[in-house]
Amino acid sequence: MVGVENTLLDAYTKCGEVGLSRKLFDEMTEKDVVSWNSMIAVYAQIGLSIDAFKVFHGMLKDGGACAHKGALRVGMCLHDQVTKMGFVSNVIVGTSIIDM
Repeated sequence: MVGVENTLLDAYTKCGEVGLSRKLFDEMTEKDVVSWNSMIAVYAQIGLSIDAFKVFHGMLKDGGACAHKGALRVGMCLHDQVTKMGFVSNVIVGTSIIDM
């Protein structure tokens, strides 16, 4: 179900429907790394940094994706590779890494 909800979240965002994106996000019973990062990116892209930070804080309270799933080593390897490839300064990639 989370995959379908993430697709809808992306569609609402692309249509400029930030309110609908947030409503769907809030109603999601399960959120994954894509859900969290999508909502953070929505707010960051339109200059609502406080809202982006609030979502980020909520993500931290909910638990990181890799740590939560017991995949800390995988997350650390991914972080290492992203850093070596020079993608860590990319906002979307950087946000995903922070989530881990």
